[in-house]
Amino acid sequence: MSNWVIILHLDGTSDRAAQLLARQFVSTSRIVTVGDQDVLLRRGGVQVGRPVDRGTTPDLLLALLQVLARDLTASVVVLRSDLVLDGDVGVQQAIVAALLATGEGAARAMLIAAEPTADAQPGHRVRSFEWGGDPWPRVLSVSRAIVPPNQEGYDGLLIDTSVVVGEAWMLANFIHDRVPEWFRALRRAVWCPEDVAEAFEELPPSDFFEDVLLASVDALHVVPALRGWSPNPKVAVGTRDVFASAGP
Repeated sequence: MSNWVIILHLDGTSDRAAQLLARQFVSTSRIVTVGDQDVLLRRGGVQVGRPVDRGTTPDLLLALLQVLARDLTASVVVLRSDLVLDGDVGVQQAIVAALLATGEGAARAMLIAAEPTADAQPGHRVRSFEWGGDPWPRVLSVSRAIVPPNQEGYDGLLIDTSVVVGEAWMLANFIHDRVPEWFRALRRAVWCPEDVAEAFEELPPSDFFEDVLLASVDALHVVPALRGWSPNPKVAVGTRDVFASAGP
């Protein structure tokens, strides 16, 4: 089993922080970056160009297929290019713990989340819950609203960092189950890259967090990063909450 890092290069953002973080866990040859081809030509590792931006679901699937073509048992760390980090190592420690848990079979899909601070910016919040003696807290619910410190409902909430760790095949299977049209269209992309353009022209956009992770929350665990992260201030906040309960 090998570890890989996938960087989703979002249009208009720099992935410098994500690249630096990725190199804490893997060599450059095991970093897969997905995004606009003109940007990727300057990157090391594996570059996967896509015709147009259709959201993070197809971008991640293209990268996962590249990893699985090389190692069916691989674990991956998924980072976004708009990741914003503070100056300490809280997130790094949480990712290391998640990779160890994946390698030992303790959990197969994990969301890294952080303790909110007094100046926390808007973003997803995550409520975790211990389930059946499992050593990792299960994700109980996810919401689009942040409750400020010292207000009712604040206790026990973590802020999503948009960092996901898990088995590559399981994350691909999430996409297969939740957004099957994209999976069917791209499943042979590694061997038939000419099919990619047609899929990106015909299929609607899809966001991995909204369309895939929220629908798969009963299979997720959360690993808290107690320090070391500040959310992207550009993240848009919705007014509605999206809840999903974990099962046994």
